[in-house]
Amino acid sequence: MEGVGQAMFKLIRELVVVKKASNKTKKSSGMMSSPRFE
Repeated sequence: MEGVGQAMFKLIRELVVVKKASNKTKKSSGMMSSPRFE
């Protein structure tokens, strides 16, 4: 089941990206609701 590990890795990466983005712009916390950065 390599898919599970890959999915978790992707999820963690997105969380890190969202966290960094929220650190830069703390005003827009609505972006955390929809993590669709593609």
